[in-house]
Amino acid sequence: MTSQKSENKFSADVSGGARPLYNADTDTMDLVERGDESRYYWQGFSTQLVKSDVDPQLKSINLSVFVDKGVEAGTHQMIEDGKVRAVYSLVREGNQVEAYVSVSGQMTLTVVPSTGDKRLEGTVLFEGKRNAKSVNITNGVFSFN
Repeated sequence: MTSQKSENKFSADVSGGARPLYNADTDTMDLVERGDESRYYWQGFSTQLVKSDVDPQLKSINLSVFVDKGVEAGTHQMIEDGKVRAVYSLVREGNQVEAYVSVSGQMTLTVVPSTGDKRLEGTVLFEGKRNAKSVNITNGVFSFN
């Protein structure tokens, strides 16, 4: 049986971030295998390039999901440094990154990478924090191939 490849996509509603809607530029998306002897995981990375009159230093917005190897399809609760995680980041001139790391939320995985099928697909909603500031991501839908 051959797996059906879908197109790369990542979209979400954003509250407290730079823009109310996130839509990744599909040519900036990538699914990579990362880790060391203590932890191996998949990272789905996406970027939305932006131009802003309100914040001219803002160059892009990144939204990434992280899934530890061995995690199966299904619904998973997100906790700090858990088996499924997400990060919303603002990237300004000079590569200054303002990252909001997931502290709570939920990720539903419909497809996880396996031998011969390197796809990661699902939905996500989470609260990301950076010091006292927070960003809420809802209606997140992703597909990495």
